[in-house]
Amino acid sequence: METSPVGKPKPKLDLKNTDGNAFVLIAAGSRALRASHTPEEISQFREEATSGDYNNVLMTLGKWCDVKICTDDDDDDYDDDYDDDDDYDDDYDDDDDYE
Repeated sequence: METSPVGKPKPKLDLKNTDGNAFVLIAAGSRALRASHTPEEISQFREEATSGDYNNVLMTLGKWCDVKICTDDDDDDYDDDYDDDDDYDDDYDDDDDYE
């Protein structure tokens, strides 16, 4: 099991359907850490997360939490939405434009 920077197990953090705003992400990470980390450790997480840019927020979340954004099932649903059999381009014929 992976551990956070303070040596405790990383809590699971599912960010599916979570607003991508940096402060929303930091709050979600803080809530996830409450179960296994002290208030001082959560403050350390927040300080680290807010010490840089948006990428730093994401990297810090990954250091402290076991982050999950979507499931494999969600990926299958996404692929189904973009089926190769779509006929949206069948009405367009390249040859008509160049005669």
